[in-house]
Amino acid sequence: MVFFYDSFIFVSMKQLTINIPDNYIPEFLEYFSHIPEASILNESEFVITQEMVNILDKSHAIDNSKFLSLEESNRRIKLKHGL
Repeated sequence: MVFFYDSFIFVSMKQLTINIPDNYIPEFLEYFSHIPEASILNESEFVITQEMVNILDKSHAIDNSKFLSLEESNRRIKLKHGL
């Protein structure tokens, strides 16, 4: 979808994350190379900050008994919102 606003063009974009086998990467990159607005982030460019590490550490330290099952979670949502 393209939007025009005072001679500026805004292109609506979606972000896509996929996992593909290594041997398909060259063909995949070639397929999308003609799209000027497309950008591809390589794994080597992804940086995990200390804040991300801290969040992951905290989430692993939580006792599993504090989590709700999917069924219980859905039941509580239905009760709360009258569904």
